[in-house]
Amino acid sequence: MTKNIFYIVFIVFCSLFLWSCDDGGDTLANTLEQNLVDSFSDSNDLIKKQVENIVVACKEENYQTALNELAILTSTQINTPKQEQSIRFLANRMRFMMEARDNNIKQ
Repeated sequence: MTKNIFYIVFIVFCSLFLWSCDDGGDTLANTLEQNLVDSFSDSNDLIKKQVENIVVACKEENYQTALNELAILTSTQINTPKQEQSIRFLANRMRFMMEARDNNIKQ
């Protein structure tokens, strides 16, 4: 009898726990570009414009220009760990996209 009660309580608890979890359907997915913009939101207008240019170049698949701008951004100021992480993640994705694009062209 107590085993059945424990089993029922356990099932109810698990059901409520799963029901309370958010599936993320209502939230917007943060892209790597948005993370970069967010990480530099407190910077001055010149830096924000540079970040905006990087995002535009990335969306236009002009990865070489975007990577060059990212390199300039990293070398011209001291960045916070969040900014460095955003730069690193976006640069890695752009390098991957460049390699994939180049491999598709060669085939």
